[in-house]
Formats: sequence, C-alpha cells, structure tokens
Amino acid sequence: MKKSQAYRLMDAAEVVSPMGDKSAITSERQARELSRVEPARREEVVQRAVEATGGKLTASAIREARSHRLNRHHRPELGKRWSEKRGHQGDT
Repeated sequence: MKKSQAYRLMDAAEVVSPMGDKSAITSERQARELSRVEPARREEVVQRAVEATGGKLTASAIREARSHRLNRHHRPELGKRWSEKRGHQGDT
C-alpha cells in the first residue's frame, strides 16, 4: 500500500468512526465525499442518500445529497444513473 492510500484510509476512518457501527458508509470514496459535509450534518446527508438510492449508497449519491443540502433544491434525479438523468436510451 502506498503512503497516500494509507493517509486516505486514515482520513476516512476519522470521518466514519464518530458515526458508530451503524454507519452505512462502506468505502473510502464514500467517506471522502462525506468529509466535505460539516460533522453535525453528516448523518442527515447519509440518510438522505440512502433513502434516495433505495439502500444502495454510493459516493455520487452522497455528493448529490450534500448538494441538495447546500442548495436546498429538490433534486428528484438523486440516485439515478448518469445516463438516465440526461435522457440517454442506450446504444441504438
């Protein structure tokens, strides 16, 4: 493991550990997105992201939930795949 990855994992642990064992965060990437949220709002943002994705938490869902929290706009596309948000139908 490279030193930079070790530091990212330690930073992720600092973000997730205050949330306790019941945290839905399962990856360093998710924790990195969550680190951009003020500590008092992290559980709210995670809950919003979990609800929007039907329990399949992703880093992009956390980012969208964070943006939703900051902008206070309703974002119905939260949790949809990138192609679905833009109306792509696939390779036809």
